[in-house]
Amino acid sequence: MPQSPSDSSRPEAAAPELPLVPVERDGRVGFGTAAGDLRVPARFDDADGFASGLAPVLDGEAWGYVDATGALVVPAGFDSVTAFDGDRAVVYRGGHGLVIDRSGAVVATPDVDALHPLSEGLAPARKGPHWGYVDADGRWVVAPRFEEAYAFSGGRARVALEDGYGFVGRDGELAFPRTYDAAQDYSEGLAAVARGGRWGFVDAAGAVVVGLRYADARPFSEGVAAVEAEGGWGFVDHAGRLVVAPRFARVGAMVDGRAPAVVSERDGLWGYVDANGTVVVAPRFTLALPFAGGLARVATATEKGYVDRGGAWVFGPEPAE
Repeated sequence: MPQSPSDSSRPEAAAPELPLVPVERDGRVGFGTAAGDLRVPARFDDADGFASGLAPVLDGEAWGYVDATGALVVPAGFDSVTAFDGDRAVVYRGGHGLVIDRSGAVVATPDVDALHPLSEGLAPARKGPHWGYVDADGRWVVAPRFEEAYAFSGGRARVALEDGYGFVGRDGELAFPRTYDAAQDYSEGLAAVARGGRWGFVDAAGAVVVGLRYADARPFSEGVAAVEAEGGWGFVDHAGRLVVAPRFARVGAMVDGRAPAVVSERDGLWGYVDANGTVVVAPRFTLALPFAGGLARVATATEKGYVDRGGAWVFGPEPAE
């Protein structure tokens, strides 16, 4: 019987793929989803999150990388590793920093004394007492002349100069002339900076968008940044508006619409709040890490495991050690 347009069958849209996050079970680590699906059995000694489709894993005493199926696509042969930045990653073996490709082949052995992870195609590197930057082929692109050098984000990197902290572009030149007593990396186009013990935020051009008036500050995540004022910790938005009044004893990063928070310093227990400051998971944890892929690692005095955005156990609980 012919079907009318209103009742004709249509293919159902595929459900969105849930991200994989490291999950510890019985002292071993695998990868699971917020739906409770342990996609990669817990068979590794340690692991970190996925970046550019690969995740670092510790297999015995050496590190390698797995893909989303759990296949060891970069054999475990390194003392330590960092996240992939596109098709390259910095790894360490025998006290030396190396650059590898996605097969694990060494593509560069930079002539440096220290090498940090790649970000936006550049890696902080030290030669002698000073820091500069090398590219993904291990070539110097910013000569070592800084006291310290940090990761790039949004085309800006924090560096330490003789008179304080400043920010450089990919050419290694100062993006704006002002320096600060302390600073953090850019996140979502803004960087926390401090002068005279007061923190605020500047944009990529160096303009102050959140006045230097807070006792402390954290990087932006999901449109808000944690700031500390007289009443405790709260959150500001990109325009500097105080969207959550300072009232928490401690807070963590806002991820998946949730931020760890200690409501009362008296009991010191962690729960989770949303971007409006509403407590959405009651404080009951002695440990509460930021969410990743819909899961958060938590612990109480007797239990540990992973909870969802509503605070329900997904993996666990297991007895706390």
